[in-house]
Amino acid sequence: KKIEDWENLEVAYFIIALNYKSRDYGKAIKYINSSISLVKETNPKRYADALGQLINIHYYHHKFDLVLENIDIYFENKLDEKVEFPNSNVMKYFPILLKCYKYFSLAMLNKEYSKKDFNALMIKAENITKELEKGVQENRWFFLDSHFNFIYYKITNDIKYLEAANRFIIRDAKWYENKSMKLEFLNEPIPKAIVEEWEKVK
Repeated sequence: KKIEDWENLEVAYFIIALNYKSRDYGKAIKYINSSISLVKETNPKRYADALGQLINIHYYHHKFDLVLENIDIYFENKLDEKVEFPNSNVMKYFPILLKCYKYFSLAMLNKEYSKKDFNALMIKAENITKELEKGVQENRWFFLDSHFNFIYYKITNDIKYLEAANRFIIRDAKWYENKSMKLEFLNEPIPKAIVEEWEKVK
């Protein structure tokens, strides 16, 4: 096949994985690994994107050991240095987000980590979020989305983060005009866990 065909196939695998991310862990992993296999040795930018999405999928489904394993691969291959993003592109913060995922995963697995460094990173994430609030609307919650707040609540037991997570779930549910799609969203693992936890403590 022509190289263009392989590139299109890789992008197709990537998009399919995104579509399955919240609904079917097995299929999401299958397709993102297919994406990775096509670009790992040939295209650092696409490899960084695909590996980042693999980490996202593991993180969303609380596979924290796999999150840590793949974050190590990401930084060992210096993918954060190989990909350059314009200053206006929110993805320039992705390496920082991965570091947040690393601390979250260590904490959730009850592994040792520096609380001082963790707290400094959280402050950095919150400051970036405040900066993003001045720009494109959909970029506002790049860091502090519902899942991020939920994990932060699990680590700190600070109810304000659970309240924020539940608030974002309510906001996101309003985007679905179709009732069956809204119910499907609310029954996904993370939204369901957030709503149930909030109902217990509110």
